[in-house]
Amino acid sequence: MLKQATEDLDDEDGVYVRYRLDGSLFNLRCLQAHTNTQERLIQNLLFAGDAALVAHTERALQRITSCFADALRLFGLEQFIYLGSTISSDARIDKEIGNRLSKANSSFGKLYKRVWNNKNLKNKTKTHVYRAVVLTTLLYGSETWVTYRSHIRLLERFQQRCLHTILNIHWGDFTTNVEVLDQAEIPSIKAMLLKYQLRWAGHVSRMEDHRRTKIVLYGELSTGHRRRGAPKKRYKDCFKKSLTEYHIDHQCWSGQAEDRGAWCHTIH
Repeated sequence: MLKQATEDLDDEDGVYVRYRLDGSLFNLRCLQAHTNTQERLIQNLLFAGDAALVAHTERALQRITSCFADALRLFGLEQFIYLGSTISSDARIDKEIGNRLSKANSSFGKLYKRVWNNKNLKNKTKTHVYRAVVLTTLLYGSETWVTYRSHIRLLERFQQRCLHTILNIHWGDFTTNVEVLDQAEIPSIKAMLLKYQLRWAGHVSRMEDHRRTKIVLYGELSTGHRRRGAPKKRYKDCFKKSLTEYHIDHQCWSGQAEDRGAWCHTIH
């Protein structure tokens, strides 16, 4: 794939390495000779399943990266796993939500006989296990999600199924979702997402100004434009809505977040 990606590149794209195999490994001066030395253009370095693209200039690196992205599209690779999260080329989280639901459902199923169907355990113990194992799997990385209503509905539906099983509540009992949450003493998925997002944003706000994460949060792309019609939601749109839900002023939230204790108390 990398070979196909680099076929259309110029000779200037990449890094040239001078070498000779007939001399001493540690005698670097022999590489300055005009004879018996060879050059090789290096555009990528491979190790196991990882690949590093190399270039002297930012412009050349951009060309290499663009060719690599074109090759990935030809092979149908529009998404990849990074630090346990599914990253898609369209920046949506549909695939990630599906992946989280699958993993959380697997975790829940493995504990059915030992925990959820164990009559010797109290419901409070079961809900603690649910929080520690299933919820952490379900909402892993949710601090940076850009969620739509459809995502929230899927997550809420999954949690209700889990809690109905844990509390032995049948659908014919006509117990409302709010009553189920009250019995389990667990907040809704929407409430947890709001809290996680605000907590993470406060953490980023307290970072030093040179940190890249903070720069990206406060920044905007310097080139490009959004398409006409209903624009896709951005992280800032979700974050602003979260601030509104908590009745926090959009203009002075970062000042409040400077005091970690007060910020945690506010969002709790």
